[in-house]
Amino acid sequence: ELIVPVEEAACRREWRSALLVSPGARADDEDAVCAHAGGAAEIERRRASAAAPDEYDGVLSGSAAAAAIAGEFGEAHVFSASQVQTYIECPFRFFAERVLRVWRIDQPEEAFDRRVRGSIVHGILEQFHRHYAGVSPSELPTPEAEETLAGIVANVFESEGWKSTNSPTGVVEVERLRMQACLARYLQLARANDGEWRPSHFEVTFGQEGDGVEELTAHAPFALETDAGALLFSGRIDRIDMKGGEFRLIDYKTGDPPKPGSITQGSRIQLGLYALATESLLLPEMTCADAVYLRVGRNKRVSAMDGSSGQHNWVSRKAAMTRSLSAAAEGIRAGRFHPILRKNACAWCPAEKACRHERARILRKAPDAEAADDE
Repeated sequence: ELIVPVEEAACRREWRSALLVSPGARADDEDAVCAHAGGAAEIERRRASAAAPDEYDGVLSGSAAAAAIAGEFGEAHVFSASQVQTYIECPFRFFAERVLRVWRIDQPEEAFDRRVRGSIVHGILEQFHRHYAGVSPSELPTPEAEETLAGIVANVFESEGWKSTNSPTGVVEVERLRMQACLARYLQLARANDGEWRPSHFEVTFGQEGDGVEELTAHAPFALETDAGALLFSGRIDRIDMKGGEFRLIDYKTGDPPKPGSITQGSRIQLGLYALATESLLLPEMTCADAVYLRVGRNKRVSAMDGSSGQHNWVSRKAAMTRSLSAAAEGIRAGRFHPILRKNACAWCPAEKACRHERARILRKAPDAEAADDE
């Protein structure tokens, strides 16, 4: 909780909190120090009105704020896909995390940390496929590959499992066994579905410093021409498969992959952006045949490119993605960080309590906001 100075307290709760951390503050003049209560009420009236979003909704105003935003996110700024994705999903969350750098502190849980789970899965699959680099899963020697995968699972858990610090030993062991079964299923599905594709490059970076393990690296950022000008991007690609003169990108997911509709609308941009960057910077002599979000251990694959001839083909998806990236950059640089409607994102957003989003209030201010809601 942010604590305001005593003289700016707008309610008794703020006044009491300020007294605790303000040495020498007077505790005998509550009415005087709560003189800002009227101003607070006016702010709430403006937030609840049908007026366009303003500085009390997350729209920055003033030359100092504009200069600060322009300085940090101007033409020279190198965006990551996750930065832009956060803004597309919720400008206010971007403001809280990327501008104010306010992060929610999660309550300790005994369950295995899902963020650690994702890191471990990526580490295991990188080691496994690097061990068999250039070999199609359908050509892997069955008993040997299964034993190799099980050994890597055990080694990675021994070195990384401790990061889920609040999980009891029994929970970590159950997670290891669950993950071992999940990855064994992953290997079976890869044998059946990957055909002639050969996993060849892993954890490939562009626009940032590499770790020295992967040879396919581009230190320069990817520049994408948009209506907002040339935008610079960095990224890390989980896996690149090769087949003849083509390549395919794979992005591992431990949860459900994005819905095809969100890709078609341009609201999920990561793999489409990575496909363009790889063709431009990493493998300019080759063609990207596909870019796939893969649910590890499940037969769930969603293509970011979809080569069909209908309205949802790669050409239309690329155009929608570029428009989203342009709009996001313009919104960030203009300081527009008001909440929008994203019911699925709002359900788990760490900035939910700070923004106090309410569907009715947002729709009063922006009647078209309903179109931004998730399908």
